Amino acid sequence: MKPTTTPLIDSMKTRQFIPFALATLLATGCQAGPVASTNSAAAFEWSKRPQLSDQQQELLHLYSNLSVPEIKTEKRVDLETKIEKLKAELGTNTVRHARAEELIVKPTGRPVEVSIYNPSKENVAFTVSVRGDEEWMGSRKASMGRLTFLPPHGTLLVTNLYWTTPRMDHRK
Repeated sequence: MKPTTTPLIDSMKTRQFIPFALATLLATGCQAGPVASTNSAAAFEWSKRPQLSDQQQELLHLYSNLSVPEIKTEKRVDLETKIEKLKAELGTNTVRHARAEELIVKPTGRPVEVSIYNPSKENVAFTVSVRGDEEWMGSRKASMGRLTFLPPHGTLLVTNLYWTTPRMDHRK
């Protein structure tokens, strides 16, 4: 059965978008390169991407709070204790933010589709926005970033990728 395409996918504007999306990913900390076979057990379509549990979201929030440089020593020790306790509870489901240039992004060969690969040995979380995933916020329309994670050596297939934010470091 031949897959159907929409006029949006076939449009020249959309085809020109892929190089822009890859350039954006490179600028935001992902690197282009080879990925694991998308036929592996750890390949996820965007609609079936892994969802973070409440505990995983709490752990990421604690990591974010810990990264604030002005935090007082007592508060830092308290946060580190909470993080260690939550990591012990989660076990192999522990997750952390993706680091700059940690994720590998590569076109799949299908129109407007890219794969995002996690080469690390840990679960990593990052935010992805897909073109067209927008919501009204007050009087403005905003593209929505969806927080997801990939297991070790996992691959996420994304169609119409708009932007992504792995954990950034600002190099000069």
